[in-house]
Amino acid sequence: INAEYMGFLLGVFLVILLFNRYTAMLAILCVSIGDPAAAVLGISIKAPEIIKGKSISGTGGAALLCCLAAMLFYFFHPYFALLQTAIAWYEFAFASFLISGLAEFLPSNRDWWLDDNLTIQIYSGVLFHTYFAFRLGNSLVGGP
Repeated sequence: INAEYMGFLLGVFLVILLFNRYTAMLAILCVSIGDPAAAVLGISIKAPEIIKGKSISGTGGAALLCCLAAMLFYFFHPYFALLQTAIAWYEFAFASFLISGLAEFLPSNRDWWLDDNLTIQIYSGVLFHTYFAFRLGNSLVGGP
């Protein structure tokens, strides 16, 4: 098994262990959709690099696709029905866009075994957890 798979599996294990199901599902969603989207869009649409290995097109495309996927969860997944009563869809869409874009943009370093398949999940898990904690207090942070 190569390092990318191990990073992905370790990230899945950690976010399930550390966060509630809302946060874990969104964190896994960010890496599953955002990372491939960033790679494909970053290579196929030439745009200036923000930092080494992170382009505007890759990061922005990943944020947009993750936001759209998170909105599908928001509207159609039964676990997120409670969330609909607490957070307006447009606020959740904006937060999802910012969080997934930031999680994709933050650094990862394969030389230190910090593969982006691991770090994107951890970053997005921490950011979504923090967002839910500030926005909803304790009502959803330790939730189902």
